[in-house]
Amino acid sequence: MRISCVASFYNAVVMPWLVPFLATHPGLSVEARLQPKAVDLIEEGIDLGIRIGPIRQQSLIARRLGRVDFALFAAPAYLARAGMPETPDDLARHEFCVLRGARPGDQLLLEGPDGAAATVAMHGRMAADAIETTQIAAEAGLGLALLAPWGVMGQVAIGRLVPVLPGWRAEPREVHAVWPGGRALSRRVRAVLDLMVEKAAAEPRLRAR
Repeated sequence: MRISCVASFYNAVVMPWLVPFLATHPGLSVEARLQPKAVDLIEEGIDLGIRIGPIRQQSLIARRLGRVDFALFAAPAYLARAGMPETPDDLARHEFCVLRGARPGDQLLLEGPDGAAATVAMHGRMAADAIETTQIAAEAGLGLALLAPWGVMGQVAIGRLVPVLPGWRAEPREVHAVWPGGRALSRRVRAVLDLMVEKAAAEPRLRAR
């Protein structure tokens, strides 16, 4: 079966679900299509998609898996040079590794403790339309980057990235498994969908704060 997903989420979250499942189901093969943007499932021959954020295609059937929060991170070298922001207002003097196409313009909406909110205008010399690239740029010390905490735990653990403004989150997004409406799910696709629903229910990285 073919699964469509963004690479960072698939590698960090979905793969650990699938590895033991494949070991106990030797007749199942999985092909991952790891495009950075949503694709037409029927045209691409995709059995099951995983979407993070709004589902704009009304022809799709969706099953909610949970929600992910994004947060700001930076390299220690950048923070040593530019200083650690203490409040959202401090972000005005910082450079960002900007993820293009993720939101209208370059306005970042932050939600903090006790319902506090802030809007930040992002600017910087590095921009890309793939989160993997903005993460690499942040690790290289080029600025702050909005990243998924579940995707950078390893880099934080070894000190390559540092959380910025802990307690503040940005752009919480719903995560769904999707498939074309009007199509009956095969037994293998149903089995993988059931696995994802089960694993997502126990996955701390998919629980809203």
